Amino acid sequence: MPRKLKVVITHHEKCIVDTFAMILRQSNVDVTTAYANIEALELILSTKPDIAIICIVPHYDDFNGVYAAIVVRALVPHCQIVLVPGGSGTWVTGPLTLASEQGYNFQLMYEPIHPQEVLDMLRERAGEDIEPIAFQQLASACAQTAPAHESSPYPVFSKRNALLRKFASRFTRNK
Repeated sequence: MPRKLKVVITHHEKCIVDTFAMILRQSNVDVTTAYANIEALELILSTKPDIAIICIVPHYDDFNGVYAAIVVRALVPHCQIVLVPGGSGTWVTGPLTLASEQGYNFQLMYEPIHPQEVLDMLRERAGEDIEPIAFQQLASACAQTAPAHESSPYPVFSKRNALLRKFASRFTRNK
């Protein structure tokens, strides 16, 4: 029997994460959310999702999404990564350029993102062992119960987070 597609979404705007999570849950996707990149790393390492949608903007923590994606690529290689720039400042272009120079190429999805665009991208990336993704009306989403995992909009600091930051810092050393 096919399993549900597992996705982790992180974004610095809580309403964006929550809205996409609601839509994806109604579309038969197993979604876990985070509001800070370092928190998303913890979730990705523990849940081993099929796809991680990571915002580059380091709003609630100072951990850029590009560096988070590099850690995910190294530690959860089967996880497909999609980055959401959330802007065009040097905090986006600098890390993306550095990543590209180091051989890392990530798919980008630019804002504003229509929910159907995300669903289409997930359909393309879902493997044969994944249940079909079917978009349902949002009206029924209001009746759905609260998600099993709710995370804080503030980063969780731990020894593991410090190790992840140290791992990612190797990428930027001597640059």
